[in-house]
Amino acid sequence: MLIILIASLRPSIFIRMGLHNITRRKAHTALVIGALMIATAMISSSLVTSDSLDFYIRETSYLNSDLMDEYISSPGGGFFDFGVYNGISQDQEIRALTDGISPQIMFQGISVFNPRTGLTSPSSTVVGFDSALDQEFGEFAIPSGDRYGEDLGDDEIIINSMLSERIGAQVGDSLEVYYIIPPSLDGIPEINGIIPTLPGRQTPSEEETSMQEGMAEIRSIQFNVKSISSDAGKAAMFGTPNLFLKIESAWEMYQTNDFEYNFIKVSNNGGMIDSVVLTDQVTTEIERVLDNFIENDPVNAVLGSLVITDYKRNQLDLADFAAENFGDFLLLMSMFAVTAGVILIVNIFVMLAEERKRELGISRAIGLKRIHLTRIFTFEGLGYTFPASIIGALLGILIAYMLITSMNSIMGVEGGESLPFYFFLSSLVLSIVLGTLVSIATILLVSRKISKLNIVRAIREIEEPVLKKGTNTTIGYGLFLAILGNLITYVYYFHYDYYLLLITGSILVIAGAAMIVRREVRPEIVYSIAGVLIFLYALWTLFNVTYEGTDAILAFVFIGLILCFSAVVILVFNSRIIVSGVSRLFSFSPSSKAISQIAVGYSLQKRFRTGMTIAMFTLVLFLVTMTSIFTSSFVVSDITEEAGGYDIVSTTSLSVENLENVTVIREGEVEEIDSEVIRNDVEYIESIRSFYFMGNLQKNGEDVPSYGPPYYGIFGIEDDFKDHTKWNLESIHPEYSTEDEVWAALQEDDSLVIISSGTASTHIPILVGDIVTLPSHVVDSSVELRVIGIVKETLLNGLFIAKSSMGTIFPHLIDNNLFLVNLKDGVLLESSVEKMNTDFRSIGMEAQSIEKVLIDSKKQMEDIMQMFSIFLSLGLLIGVASLGVLAYRAVFERKRIIGMLRSIGYQRSMISKSFLVEVLFITSLGVLLGIFVGFTCAYGIWYTAMAELDVPFVFPWETLLIIVGIVYLAAILCTVAPSRMASRIPPAEAFRDMG
Repeated sequence: MLIILIASLRPSIFIRMGLHNITRRKAHTALVIGALMIATAMISSSLVTSDSLDFYIRETSYLNSDLMDEYISSPGGGFFDFGVYNGISQDQEIRALTDGISPQIMFQGISVFNPRTGLTSPSSTVVGFDSALDQEFGEFAIPSGDRYGEDLGDDEIIINSMLSERIGAQVGDSLEVYYIIPPSLDGIPEINGIIPTLPGRQTPSEEETSMQEGMAEIRSIQFNVKSISSDAGKAAMFGTPNLFLKIESAWEMYQTNDFEYNFIKVSNNGGMIDSVVLTDQVTTEIERVLDNFIENDPVNAVLGSLVITDYKRNQLDLADFAAENFGDFLLLMSMFAVTAGVILIVNIFVMLAEERKRELGISRAIGLKRIHLTRIFTFEGLGYTFPASIIGALLGILIAYMLITSMNSIMGVEGGESLPFYFFLSSLVLSIVLGTLVSIATILLVSRKISKLNIVRAIREIEEPVLKKGTNTTIGYGLFLAILGNLITYVYYFHYDYYLLLITGSILVIAGAAMIVRREVRPEIVYSIAGVLIFLYALWTLFNVTYEGTDAILAFVFIGLILCFSAVVILVFNSRIIVSGVSRLFSFSPSSKAISQIAVGYSLQKRFRTGMTIAMFTLVLFLVTMTSIFTSSFVVSDITEEAGGYDIVSTTSLSVENLENVTVIREGEVEEIDSEVIRNDVEYIESIRSFYFMGNLQKNGEDVPSYGPPYYGIFGIEDDFKDHTKWNLESIHPEYSTEDEVWAALQEDDSLVIISSGTASTHIPILVGDIVTLPSHVVDSSVELRVIGIVKETLLNGLFIAKSSMGTIFPHLIDNNLFLVNLKDGVLLESSVEKMNTDFRSIGMEAQSIEKVLIDSKKQMEDIMQMFSIFLSLGLLIGVASLGVLAYRAVFERKRIIGMLRSIGYQRSMISKSFLVEVLFITSLGVLLGIFVGFTCAYGIWYTAMAELDVPFVFPWETLLIIVGIVYLAAILCTVAPSRMASRIPPAEAFRDMG
């Protein structure tokens, strides 16, 4: 930009000459602007979509946390006395950094039932708060009345709008709340078999102890809705359906002593947004106070288990992670369309130069220098670039809006839960700047090439001769590339172990060597050999190198680009063979042979232009093919096999030992849930203890990146799981002979794990024998699990361990919360699902048909990938547009040739057909190369990363045939008008133009 600014200070005649060309032919101007805006549009759409996702998650994070920045809790929900809160709130260093600290009783996974509507909210949150201590966190968003909850009665609650909408609750409704008192006797874990007693707490009686040990103690209590708060402020806590009651009611509800809590929320100084900058300081000071408590009371198990959670910062980090990864993915994919747009820009400016060849020659003859021609074309390009970048950025906004609308439709979200359309002005400016830079850089390079014309040949409009041997300049460029390639290779071997450097260095060395050898050897031979060597090297790398780290996808994409361009080079520099082959193919009649020879011969005579057009199609079809193959390979095809012999999957917000013996304590009386489905219709039930977490797994000490958010489950299973499940192990450790031995070993050794194929199938796959470590924020980092099998299923994404191991790793978890149900033959599935949800509403059951879950998942995956395919296929529009441009310009370029052909006997129909054959020929080459390279690259990724995981390799013939058919139809439609125009040129007019 600086160079252009300096150049603009020179004589303005060049600026006027460049800008004058813009207004000469408005059709050309519109065409060039359309080509230039493609790059900006693709960049803009990627950035805007990323902004929308980032805005949504960030706004949701701020809404769910409001003024709460951190909270202190125990994983098991254990209670601590008022002294813990008092010690934290009275500490001078902490008070200097915070403006609000409130002790509460908080439990998630509560089931709330509205008898008036019959609706249940299975995963709600109950919060017992002190209205005086909680005022620092603001008011409830209630239209009128008590906004701090100071006047709540013992049986009254405030609920948020989310809970109200789920159960259809209104003010005055009486709601039934189902909950479990924390395990290990009011939340105090045992230490060496001894239950510690806090001051003021009575040791439970033997009868109460036996009741807790003998069954899941689910209790029921009724509350009346006094107020409904909108989902804003503290009512939106955690983004869950919430109910709030006064602290005294919570103490009675959970049978604790007065002034005991299990949750302290903290608000840092500052507003809702900028307060997060103090998180590290506040966390450090709270840890110091808690350490003092533990030092003074080392036997208190709850104090030792207290954890400080950086809630708001964690949520914001997740927003950044999701938006950055999704934006990078879109930007990476859109780079193919951007590259295609750059190629189209090159083609258009080369054609403009050829059209003005005589004019440029005359300009040089009367005194203009090459640098002057470069300036003229550069300023002309700037005149196109600035409006094109602005229009492209606006078009990108429209594309992003369509993407977001499609995503909301696919995900089935409604109302306020949908992904909003939002973008930052900075992203719009950035896309304009990047699009402008891409266009200017391309125009500068093309302008420099255009300026190197021969004056005499330009004035007489004679084609530039093809040099049979290279020049000293060619040798210089070759030496530079060879030296640069060797330097890059040196850096790889001795300084930076990044395999892309080795690939880049090796390719530069081959290219440089080819340019040097070109001094003595014909270009067709040199560049064909170089293209073959580069293609084979990239192919060998694809099949023989295992990539590690998050750069694996980038490496595969880079290799794909190399394969595309090397294949195009091989094709273009072997045009004689292609012309000969096509001529033989169409030799069945004299007219068809004449048409094909003209069409194919002329297109390959313009080697550079045709090669660029073929490269456009190849790039886009390559990516579309890869996307379609992986979509077909990963989408579940066999629903029955994937179901594993189960019919229903159900989760419960309240854990129970089993579904055959579920009891609820209501007003002191024990009531047993009698489910007809469980009693009469069930063949067997798998009772599983599950725990879900967010965070990357580690494989042999290194993070395992995921394709999306790293969300996994850990499933504790019993020994009889192997007797019921029909899920097969696609890979087992060599130590074991049968699948039964693997499942049995899992129960005997707490350090073993079986993982699902969905978890194992990443670009850094987890294989049997690997050591998997759970994230340190989930469990102690010392917990390491050795993989002894990979189970072929995606319904439960995560890790399978013995239920006894589950109790060791997660001692705060009790009983089971995930159930796989197999029904007897002849039982109606949907009816059973509805009955189970109704019968077990007190434990917050959400039962679903596994078949429906898998079908919906399959459709959602297909829709998402189809959406991305459509996004990527925008690049095909560039290719088709390029064909239309080429055909249109070819009519004027070949005016004399058309006249000569007509004079020697070519009919109008033959001229028209030759244009159509030429377009179909170029399209076919691009399509075939793109599909071939896409297939090859996809197979290479599957072979190196997924074959051992028993992931099928599926080639989607139907999808690709539809895409190719659309491409051919569009190409023909774009060529009809130019071909008819060419066929109507009178021979006399064409010869008269020879003048």
